[in-house]
Amino acid sequence: MKFFTRESRAYRHIVPALGHTRAPHLIDSRAQDLALLLTAVPGTPAKELGLDAAGWRTVHQQPGALCARLHEAGVLDRGDRVEAEASLPAAADGAEKYLARAGNRLNQDEQQLIWDHAARLRRVGPVPVGYIHGDNQPIH
Repeated sequence: MKFFTRESRAYRHIVPALGHTRAPHLIDSRAQDLALLLTAVPGTPAKELGLDAAGWRTVHQQPGALCARLHEAGVLDRGDRVEAEASLPAAADGAEKYLARAGNRLNQDEQQLIWDHAARLRRVGPVPVGYIHGDNQPIH
C-alpha cells in the first residue's frame, strides 16, 4: 500500500511539474485494487534504439534532469518530509539485506566498502530532502 500511495500522490501532484509528455498522466485509480490507470507516453524503449555509448549517456542524463525537476516540484507535506528524512537511515539499514542477497558474488573488500558507505549514511547529518522516487535506471 505504501508504494501505491506514493505512486498515486506522484501522479496527482508531482508529474504535472515534469511537463506534458515527460511522464504518464493519471486517468483514474482504485486503491482497493492497488490499480492506477495511466496514459501512454510517446516514444520507443531505449533498448530498441541500438544506441552507442554517447546515446546511452544521453538516456541516463534525461532521468537525472527529470529528477532535478521533481525535487523542485514543491514543498513536501508532513508525511513526505518524514519519509524523506528517514530515507538515509533506511538505506543504511538495507545494506545487510542487499549484502545477503549478493551472497558470494562480492569479495570481502567489496562487502566492507558497502558497510563503510552504510556507516557514512548514518553520520551524514541533515540534508535537503525531496520526494522519494525510484532510481530511474533504464533496464537494458
